[in-house]
Amino acid sequence: MSKEKTIKITFPRFSEIEFTLKANILFIIGIFVISTTVLMFEVTLTRIFSLVLLNHFVVLIISLAIFGLGIGAFLIYIFRYRSKYDNPLKIIVFLSFLLSLMYICSTLFIIHYSFLDLFVYVIFASIPFIFAGAILSLSYIYYHKHYGKIYFADLSGASIGCILVIISQGIFVYPKP
Repeated sequence: MSKEKTIKITFPRFSEIEFTLKANILFIIGIFVISTTVLMFEVTLTRIFSLVLLNHFVVLIISLAIFGLGIGAFLIYIFRYRSKYDNPLKIIVFLSFLLSLMYICSTLFIIHYSFLDLFVYVIFASIPFIFAGAILSLSYIYYHKHYGKIYFADLSGASIGCILVIISQGIFVYPKP
């Protein structure tokens, strides 16, 4: 009589990933920092656009932020079913690293190539928001058991980002438009 070993492999729609207390705190701090930097980047872009372009293009930044966050979440929704996420935390960390690079690259590109068309500015300014939307979307999808903590870190990070921008404008010298 032979014993057959069966292995059941399932790919759940939502992964059941449990955090340790230390990982939970670090993850929430990461979401807080991402929300803080996204809002600081948004306000910084308004200053850059008022210098590079005319002042009435500044309101375009709010639309770009909403557009980029929505596109990032939409891309995660599309590719979530087509790929197998072994560990979504690794993807979030990788996207966070790319987000930090995109802040620097898009800001330097917009400042350095100030003679280009408005469409180019829109594309390069929205790239960091797309990455941020993807990170936040993955966080809400795969760590849905901690939804309240993630949402608290997101909103409190955004509010602290607004306060830090006001403080940084007093410390750092921005050229007048």
